[in-house]
Amino acid sequence: MEKSWEQYTPANNSPEFWAIYWYKFWLNQSSNLAKDHIYAYLQEPCYQAAEKFWYLYQIKFPDYKTEDYFQIAISNVDRFLPKVNLNIFSIRNYAKTIFSNAITDKMRCANKSVGHSDWSLLINTSETAFRNSLQTSGDLAVPLDSYLLAWDCFKEIYAIDQTKIKKQLSAPNKEVWQQISQLYNQLRQPTYPEVNATASAQWMQSAAHAIRQSLAPPITSINQVISADDSRELQDLLVSNDEEAIEQILNRDTTEQINIVLINVLQQIAQEARQIPAKKTTKTAQEILKILRLFYQQSLNQTEIGELLEIEQYTVSRRLKSVKENMLKSLSEWAKSTLHISMDSHIINDINYLIEDWLYQYFAMIGEATCEYTIN
Repeated sequence: MEKSWEQYTPANNSPEFWAIYWYKFWLNQSSNLAKDHIYAYLQEPCYQAAEKFWYLYQIKFPDYKTEDYFQIAISNVDRFLPKVNLNIFSIRNYAKTIFSNAITDKMRCANKSVGHSDWSLLINTSETAFRNSLQTSGDLAVPLDSYLLAWDCFKEIYAIDQTKIKKQLSAPNKEVWQQISQLYNQLRQPTYPEVNATASAQWMQSAAHAIRQSLAPPITSINQVISADDSRELQDLLVSNDEEAIEQILNRDTTEQINIVLINVLQQIAQEARQIPAKKTTKTAQEILKILRLFYQQSLNQTEIGELLEIEQYTVSRRLKSVKENMLKSLSEWAKSTLHISMDSHIINDINYLIEDWLYQYFAMIGEATCEYTIN
């Protein structure tokens, strides 16, 4: 298998070939020129990830544009650049995985504040989040405990039935703020400052702003100059994140093991397809192998495959999904037993995308040389 992978190289004039060339050059010499070439190559997959996210969520996140998502994604290049495993995945597809997950993680946090007024956001925030947001903001007019007590009073007076609170909860009126401030002054410790209705409203507005900033901090361009006295850009100061489980799974020492795990899944299907006498599962396995070849080798879409094999499109989709699920399960069991890593939702998202890329490369490599029901 290793010899086969060594023989598989893209055409010398392909963008991926030159991306690999400059990537290897950068690994060996840490050349800025090589890194610039790689950044340029990654602009397109980064833009594609950003544009796709904008298209899907433009209504939900109207304040975010394609360029905002692009900025979120491109700042993650240093996260994965030293760790790409060329023996398994292409730089382009691996980058798309990182870019997509970076945007998803960012917007998952932002989604918690989307559509909420300041007042409903305050009511739907946990004490831990409230405390951490204010501490992180570093702009407290009074001690944190005073904010916490005022917040408790706000919820006590204004949120009588929290099960019926809507996202667009309107601001309390002056009478309510007076009730909140009165309750606060009754409960406050001697060291806490007294407060009136106006101050209560200001404290809660400041707290809501801190929470919103914590959930969805503003996007700063990595091309922004650091200061008037420092002409470097912010991207010059970016450093790689700590090692993550996904990188442990895909490091160069595990390449052959991963190939074996994934190929074993295909071999199990092939063995089932060759069973004599044939069973119902034998026909299904034969159908799966045909679908895999048509989809990953001949680039037919699911509808075309369904028409060719005279089956429904959703059947094609289920067959493809079942193969990837089995591969994911096998990789999960291998990672847990060999690397002592349990896959969470983020790792699963990465692996799913990379399994897809592996299938494309595998079927491109084996070509038409193998017989119909054999996977070698």
